Amino acid sequence: MQGGYNIHPLIDALDDAKLAPIAAKALSHTLLMFDNFYDVEEKAKAGNEYAKQVMQSWADAEWFLNRPALAEKLTVTVFKVTGETNTDDLSPAPDAWSRPDIPLHALAMLKKRP
Repeated sequence: MQGGYNIHPLIDALDDAKLAPIAAKALSHTLLMFDNFYDVEEKAKAGNEYAKQVMQSWADAEWFLNRPALAEKLTVTVFKVTGETNTDDLSPAPDAWSRPDIPLHALAMLKKRP
């Protein structure tokens, strides 16, 4: 996971005996914690064993080291936009009611460009 709306419920679940192991596993592989890091740190300092596990997992960089190795060869596609582009060209604002609607964002990109 990368973060988002799931972070606060997962941090809260660290205090639930039944859910804590699941939450700790999910948080251990979560990248975008931002200031929520301090909430986990506070729980760890208060003695929450699952929060301590999460902190240790982050310290050990498990989220990175447990990833599959890169392929020997990567084939990529380059998307070239001629001229200048800005966020207006990439924004789905007229089409997407919610910022996290990533699939809809992809459909709306460059929609207004000739």
